[in-house]
Amino acid sequence: TAYAKARGVWIYTTTGEEEDFYEYAPNGYMEACAGMEGAAWWLRTMGWEQTACAVLPYGYAGANYEFGVSTGGYGVRPALWVSNDAIKEADKTEPGDDPGDAPGDDPDDPIHVNDDKEVTFGTYEGEDIVWIVLEETEDSLFLISKYVLEGCQFNNHEKRVTWESCTLREWLNGEFYDQAFDADEKERTQTTVVKTPPHPTKGTTGGNDTVDRLFVLSIDEVNKYFPTQKDRTAEATAHAAQHVYLSEQYGNNANWWLRTMQTSDNSSTGCVVLFDGRIVGSTVLHKDTDGVRPVMWISKN
Repeated sequence: TAYAKARGVWIYTTTGEEEDFYEYAPNGYMEACAGMEGAAWWLRTMGWEQTACAVLPYGYAGANYEFGVSTGGYGVRPALWVSNDAIKEADKTEPGDDPGDAPGDDPDDPIHVNDDKEVTFGTYEGEDIVWIVLEETEDSLFLISKYVLEGCQFNNHEKRVTWESCTLREWLNGEFYDQAFDADEKERTQTTVVKTPPHPTKGTTGGNDTVDRLFVLSIDEVNKYFPTQKDRTAEATAHAAQHVYLSEQYGNNANWWLRTMQTSDNSSTGCVVLFDGRIVGSTVLHKDTDGVRPVMWISKN
């Protein structure tokens, strides 16, 4: 997974010439594996002299002098037994039912909101996107990503900008939208008139209203939906962690952009939520790479 790669798991591409391990392999086996990429993963069987057994990316299973019990870079594939009754309860299906009728299989099914007021909707860089429900109406949900999904500049070059003219807005409603959602999910996303109020203390203009499917929160909205500093903190996904600065003091937490402008001169500065949940300005829009937590309205049905 993307998370495992970020944690340093060993990724190997088979060359087809690994004869040391496959001297007893059927003729043509290693050649057929050439170009296949995979990860090694641990077994619980012990080898000799503080070695353990593992499965290599091209299928070899056994112990080797390289498999010391403290060797890094090997993956984990957990195994477990679960109750069949629990599976049936999760499926909510009866014997003989059409599997296509199971909740979630039909794109017209309602979006499921769990007990933590979260939904899973879309994927980005190989990971499902988890969203927090900020508001719920009879027909719609207002969502923000639970995690920081990406790191980027608010605007990719130095100029006076607002939310209307920044490259972050263009990226969210273009490249990100196309990558994160399939055709059925795109049908559920709603266009929204986005009004950006002035900075609450500086009075800096928020610019013109926009019509977007995806956007980021303003300072006023952060204070409304996340009233405490702790509520505002957000961890980065495995992908985003490679593109944003992470504070050692706050683990995997990352800064994330707001659309409120701090200043509006030729070198505009913007506002972010910091690792610890504080809201600050003076972030240089075209230099600083901070995190992105998209927000959007979607249809429940």
